Amino acid sequence: MTRSYAMPMESQGRGPMRGLSMRCAPLALCYVVFPASVQWCLLIGAEVYRNWIDIAWVGLTVTAVMLHPLPARRSIAGAFRVIVTVLIALVIGLATLSVLSGTSPAVTTAMELKPIAYGLVVLLLVGRIATPGALDFARYGAGLACLLITEALLRSLLSGSVVRPVGSGEVNYDGALLCVSLVFATADRGLSRQYTLIILAGIVASFSRTSLLAACLVLLLSPVISLRLRLLTCSVAIGAVLASFVIRDLEVGNLESLDRYWMWLTGLEYFSSHLVNTAFSLTPGRQIDVEVPIFVAELWSDQQENLDLDGVYPFHFHAMWLRLAVSWGWLPIVFVMVTLFRRYVVDRRRALQSRPFFIVIAVLGLTMGLIYLGNVAVVVLLAAYRIHLLRRPRLRQTTSASQKSRVSSAAISSGAAGGRPTGEAFI
Repeated sequence: MTRSYAMPMESQGRGPMRGLSMRCAPLALCYVVFPASVQWCLLIGAEVYRNWIDIAWVGLTVTAVMLHPLPARRSIAGAFRVIVTVLIALVIGLATLSVLSGTSPAVTTAMELKPIAYGLVVLLLVGRIATPGALDFARYGAGLACLLITEALLRSLLSGSVVRPVGSGEVNYDGALLCVSLVFATADRGLSRQYTLIILAGIVASFSRTSLLAACLVLLLSPVISLRLRLLTCSVAIGAVLASFVIRDLEVGNLESLDRYWMWLTGLEYFSSHLVNTAFSLTPGRQIDVEVPIFVAELWSDQQENLDLDGVYPFHFHAMWLRLAVSWGWLPIVFVMVTLFRRYVVDRRRALQSRPFFIVIAVLGLTMGLIYLGNVAVVVLLAAYRIHLLRRPRLRQTTSASQKSRVSSAAISSGAAGGRPTGEAFI
């Protein structure tokens, strides 16, 4: 049975953009500040510098470390900390050797280490400040959705036809953020009533086909939305997918316009022709020997124009799963996917948000970089950590029913407001 949602005292009476705290700073940066900065630059005709968000992550992390010392009671588990530290050191060591040996250019190697950098940001933040709760993800998702809807309406009215919004400069990434928010909004009846429709409207306004597909799957899995409403909203999402081809003057089923298809085709041909040699890779960022498809040749050439590079590198493959496999080998990525599937789909202790979150990451990772993206990676990793905290605890069989009830009630409040839950939440 799904428990109803109770708004925590600290959040009552606050709108989605009010009451900012250190806990919500990462969400505010990605959902509000970053897209607003892009819109402002476009309004005044200034050049958009998107990489400033990476500088902002450094500043936010330094601020958190200085203002919030790591309390002993909230330190990350010793074994987990050791494992993560060893893995990070190993990855950085391999990348350094790859550069020093001349196997990989320094710039492309650094690009493949971006997920490690964002992971370090999250590890430093969650050890010192409370993590965003389900309510935070839903509220900021609603705020971003309102921004996209407003922009789409204004641009369409001014042009006299349906126009896709710009959002943060790459509206597909905004759609990915909204899908993460939708996972939390559709897991609780109270949150769903308040935020699901507005978040879904934002995804529809983005006309992001991959995000619309992921949103449909999340809605179909929701236990708190009626079947009738699920089918209705999915029909609207499917209609938006078809409309996205029209507003971009693309033909449905025309493979020449689907750059991700050609990237996957190129990557799979690369793996099939070097199956054993590509199982593991100790040289991230190295050049790979593939034939460039004519349909993505111009796109790839534009991407490396300012890098003074020749050839094809992992960053040319936009899909997260494909890029990870090209960088580190397909076997480790298969292992990671199986592990995530067991933890988020099969595990009986999983949180209610686990299955839809896994689907969102699996689907979006087929076309987007996710953990390589400065305005998406930290949000995705924080959401994964929040869902990990919402897992059902191992309660002893001797625990009384009243004790279980008290633990569950405390967890619901903590999970909504942010911080570390002590028991079941939204299950």
